[in-house]
Amino acid sequence: MKIIYFPHIPKAGGTTLKQQFFKAFGNHDCLKIWDPRFGADVSPEGFKDVDKKTLQGIKAITGHLPVNLFFENQYAKAAFESGDIKIITAVRNPIDRVISLYNYVSHNRKHPNHLVMKNKSPIEFITEQKLNFQYNFLKFPNSDGLDAIFESITVFSIENSIAEFANFFQQELNFDVGRTEIKNTTVSIAGGRKLFSMNDIPVEVLKQLEEKHYLDMSLYRHAKSAANKHS
Repeated sequence: MKIIYFPHIPKAGGTTLKQQFFKAFGNHDCLKIWDPRFGADVSPEGFKDVDKKTLQGIKAITGHLPVNLFFENQYAKAAFESGDIKIITAVRNPIDRVISLYNYVSHNRKHPNHLVMKNKSPIEFITEQKLNFQYNFLKFPNSDGLDAIFESITVFSIENSIAEFANFFQQELNFDVGRTEIKNTTVSIAGGRKLFSMNDIPVEVLKQLEEKHYLDMSLYRHAKSAANKHS
């Protein structure tokens, strides 16, 4: 294995899991992908222009890079097709994920959408979010269905991700990542203020959300049940 690619789905525990990559490879050997204004090496849209020489010196690609944008880079695509790239990620209950997103944006004054929150209720914000975001984040180009994702990506649920990622590094690299500190950016930003929760959503609205996000629910439940079978 030459490169591990970690598509970090926003609000699915990736800030915690990235610590393991930095421990295993060091900061410089991980290509970090999100907004360069906040410490990344390249933006998700800019990844397609990363050259072959840069990728040859990289041991991990980690950040907010959807799978379809990953494959827009011809060198990364060729490396994956030749078996030189392994993909591993974590997913979350989709309703929990959008609730976490709401709490993060509403308490983070630096977020570009923070001011918009003043004109929205939590329920309104949550129901307006893109449907099946995680499924579409991991979906391969020209390929539909959960089977296609699980055939090519090692997917863990957020509840099992710390232990399973550590086990992955142990088995694949013979590297012990040691203790992984849980980092909850939303809780830190909220600073003790009340966070919106699943219990604050009316039952009928919750049922509607679960039905609308059915692909994400199936993705999450499959990942969770697969881990439980091996535990």
